[in-house]
Amino acid sequence: MLGVYDFSQELEPFQGRSEEEITQILKNWGVRVIFGGYKSEKLVSSLHQEKIKVYASIGIFVGKDWWEKYPETRPINAEGKPVESEDGYGGLIPIIPFIREKKLEEIRELVTRFPIDGVWLDFIRWPCHWEVHHPKIEQTSFDPLTLEQFQKDSGVAIPEEFSNTSQIAKWILKHHRDIWTKWKCLQITDFVKEARKIIKDTGEDKIVGLFGVPWREKDYDNAIHEIIGQDYTALSKYVDIFSPMVYHLMCGRDVKWIRDIATYVYQKSKKEILPIIQARSIPSHLSKEEFKAALENTLYAEGSSGVIVFTLEDLLREDKLSELIRAGALSLQGLPRGPTSQYL
Repeated sequence: MLGVYDFSQELEPFQGRSEEEITQILKNWGVRVIFGGYKSEKLVSSLHQEKIKVYASIGIFVGKDWWEKYPETRPINAEGKPVESEDGYGGLIPIIPFIREKKLEEIRELVTRFPIDGVWLDFIRWPCHWEVHHPKIEQTSFDPLTLEQFQKDSGVAIPEEFSNTSQIAKWILKHHRDIWTKWKCLQITDFVKEARKIIKDTGEDKIVGLFGVPWREKDYDNAIHEIIGQDYTALSKYVDIFSPMVYHLMCGRDVKWIRDIATYVYQKSKKEILPIIQARSIPSHLSKEEFKAALENTLYAEGSSGVIVFTLEDLLREDKLSELIRAGALSLQGLPRGPTSQYL
């Protein structure tokens, strides 16, 4: 199954084309999944006739603009200071009720208003700008509301003699780190549970997808649980398809890492895996050969049902369409018998 992210009819190959012509172009490329384009009922109808799935994605706990309007949504680190924005990213505190309610309502609107085949949850985690070579690993959030809810849910009582946030954070991480970590993961899992109910209420065949941070327990001292709050085993009860965001160049990894992460997520979740890889040359040049190897490593991964390319615009701008078409042929006709790239 070959997918493309951030589809738009405004992209050069589709400009001035009818919905049927656009559908045929995508079909000829081997594309069977698109993210975007769902606001055009006529296009979705045409795509569905050719069995091309149309999905929406939604960012959950993200939005630096929230910080300005609602300062209490800005996470607090273990030093008692508000987290800093990185490359425009601003994470939100996941336990704040009005954020959760608003995002669930946005999901409800997506699945009731548009003829989509499913929804992928993005930024469904505690704050961290992870898609860099050396991510800043910091514990969050030690704001009053989070600390109050943690105590209420866990039964842990923070000593009253502590005079500042850094003392509280240090005490929690020293004496109740495991409880804190499990509680953080539960906040994410519970939101996904609620989102799933909304999505499935409009049709059991609608897919619940999740874009996952590509970390294992051994990476950054179990940051996937302690910092991110994504427990793939627990989440598997409510997620139909996991899409680990294996942006190897952004993360400073080789292409074989893509397969390792995809396999890891499958082994933890035992659910279908549809990894998403980068097409853009960032932070350095991504050659066509390396992109081809990234596609193949994704297709070879245990549990993988295909690949999503992030983004379609990047793919077209960097002239990597032929590699995409070849991957589409592989996904439709079956994988080759052996590696065809030096990177495999």
